[in-house]
Amino acid sequence: MAVENAGADAIELNFSCPHGMPERGVGAAIGQHADLVRELTHVVRGVVEIPLIVKLTPNVTDIIPIARAATEGGADILSAINSVQCLMGVNLDTLEPLPSVGGCSTYGGYSGPAIKPIGLRVVSQIAQELPVPIMGIGGISSWQDAAEYIAVGASAVQVCTSIVSSNHLCIYIAVGASAVQVCTAVMWNGAGIIRDMTAGFSGYLADKQIPDPNALRCRALPRIGTHASLSRDSSRYAYRESPEQCISCGHCVIACRDGGYHAISVIERHVTIDKDTCDGCGLCSLVCSGGVIVMRPRMQTKE
Repeated sequence: MAVENAGADAIELNFSCPHGMPERGVGAAIGQHADLVRELTHVVRGVVEIPLIVKLTPNVTDIIPIARAATEGGADILSAINSVQCLMGVNLDTLEPLPSVGGCSTYGGYSGPAIKPIGLRVVSQIAQELPVPIMGIGGISSWQDAAEYIAVGASAVQVCTSIVSSNHLCIYIAVGASAVQVCTAVMWNGAGIIRDMTAGFSGYLADKQIPDPNALRCRALPRIGTHASLSRDSSRYAYRESPEQCISCGHCVIACRDGGYHAISVIERHVTIDKDTCDGCGLCSLVCSGGVIVMRPRMQTKE
């Protein structure tokens, strides 16, 4: 209530902080229990009238019960995700876990571009199940990242690319019916990144003849289903598109052999691909430094 009386336009309940909070019984320790999320959201909802946001942790087995509990407690908006709990590494010279604090360390939150796939997964899962506005967070550093989050269900996007303190810099920009919050990206690149992001996103909408960000929301969502629902009617196979550029380095042979398929071999210094044995995984095309090997649809290509 004090925050609302001070003039806040909204309140975000951080049930997801992994930095020392769980061991004190708060932060992510709350966000991992649906009953606690529901109860505490309900308590806050009972004393404030401004919009209430609940920030969710990705460190759960299933996000839907937690998200549903937040909405049942009275949350107006869900924000997802907070950082992913991790251990950053070990100094092999000193055997100190990293980051080292007096030779010791603990578990913390991992953020940045690497967690964007996790954020997209969580946002899309919530959007498929619950009719609630979602603020997309995690690994967003460009207008393309923001557009992806909106396409899978985010109605607002928060850009936050690394761990920051509670006294962080936030810049909000209204973009039609959506909002983009830029935090660490501004610290890294300066406020000028805002102009690039808004210009790029506006240009994308114009090129695609999409009237506003709201019209982009959930456009990709119907295409996300179960593994069993994916079509088995088409497949791909590896093909040497420019054999004259092949230097017979053998990287594709090693990748295919050690991947368990043995579809590629070198015969008299020439790479040969057995189309029938090829599983279509595409690993050979990724390790081919010369771009010689490409993946082609089986149904549409005649050799």
